[in-house]
Amino acid sequence: MKSSKKLLTDKLLVLLVVLYSSIVGMCAYKVPAVKVDPLINGFRVSIADDHDIKSVAFNVNRNRNFTGFEEGEFTAQVN
Repeated sequence: MKSSKKLLTDKLLVLLVVLYSSIVGMCAYKVPAVKVDPLINGFRVSIADDHDIKSVAFNVNRNRNFTGFEEGEFTAQVN
């Protein structure tokens, strides 16, 4: 049988983990909506301007699903 001090420590640890998860979940970055415009020779991808965004990257496959985190047929990054 665990001592009352050990039980209190375990409960406090669980509480801290739950609290941390809640705070991180509330403050987590939310990806802005992406606008894709078809063009005659390709497409344009854009998101709303936000001063906190430092880098944008995307990967696109044409008529093929991604099987994991991999580079797409069309890949770009803007810093």
